Amino acid sequence: MENKIKQHPEYTLLYLFSFLFLVSLIDSCEVLGLIGVGSIVYYLLILKDLKFYQLIYPVLPFIILLLIPSFINFLIDGSFEVTEFYIKIIYKVVLSSLMLGTVLKKHTSLYMVEGVLNIGLPSVLNRILALTFRYFYMIFEDVMVGRKALYSRGIKNRGPIDSLKIWGEWIGGFFLKSASHSEKVYDAMRARGFTGESRGSFFQRKDLCFRLVIIVVVLITVGYLF
Repeated sequence: MENKIKQHPEYTLLYLFSFLFLVSLIDSCEVLGLIGVGSIVYYLLILKDLKFYQLIYPVLPFIILLLIPSFINFLIDGSFEVTEFYIKIIYKVVLSSLMLGTVLKKHTSLYMVEGVLNIGLPSVLNRILALTFRYFYMIFEDVMVGRKALYSRGIKNRGPIDSLKIWGEWIGGFFLKSASHSEKVYDAMRARGFTGESRGSFFQRKDLCFRLVIIVVVLITVGYLF
């Protein structure tokens, strides 16, 4: 099974997209909790290390931006309903980042781009997805380097106020670098002649169509039940 997936990266992408859609579809806290446990177990089985928490770093700035209005709303309104909504969104973002990061750590960016081109999507979507995967690798590396730099400069030994100020400056610089990196990745892909043209139509792939039908049935069933 694993060799078959390695030979067909489009299967990996199809399952990955299905998982991300499933996470966004489910509203039950219990089911989301089970999916979270399953995602961690999958990470441990695939990568065989305990550093799954590092995959949350790329979305950490986004999580902080969501927590701020949630905290302010809770202080003003005192209602937990809106806060619960924000917490669910954050949890789904964490789950998505965990699964996406696991797949990207296991496979190379070229493998993922190969899968994008094999699915048979329109060229516009191919360019967007290919840029996303290459961009994610660069962002993840930046987060790791930035984290090491902060700890090497003794952020753990600073007070809470100083630490918060440093983290705030780092997050602001991270967003600025993100915008710059996206342009660099796009220019590099365009310079290498990447047009995003698929290697065939999706509807010509009976194996993909069959898997997609099964996945759609499962998603509809899960969405109806939960």
